Amino acid sequence: MDSDFFSLLSISPSMDFDFFPDFDFTVYDIKHLMKFCNSLHGGLNKLAELLEVERIEICHQAGSNSLLTSCSSIKIKNNFFSGSLEKYVGVLYGLRVENEQITQ
Repeated sequence: MDSDFFSLLSISPSMDFDFFPDFDFTVYDIKHLMKFCNSLHGGLNKLAELLEVERIEICHQAGSNSLLTSCSSIKIKNNFFSGSLEKYVGVLYGLRVENEQITQ
């Protein structure tokens, strides 16, 4: 799993985000979405280069990586997916849920 995309601290198939009542969470994993875009590969820096997304600030800094991830995900959605991304929600690259059990 490429750490440029996210750091996974803990995960549960029934993870509850009620501690943020004012936010509606929808999780898309860019690495998973890239599997459906033939020309995209690599880590965050390579992805940004392929999508022609400019990095602001220094590499491997939380703010810079977050902005680059956000801009890259928007560009992927606009350039490669014309319809809904609903079927990709909550799927994490390299992990899958089977019978409420997480496997790699």
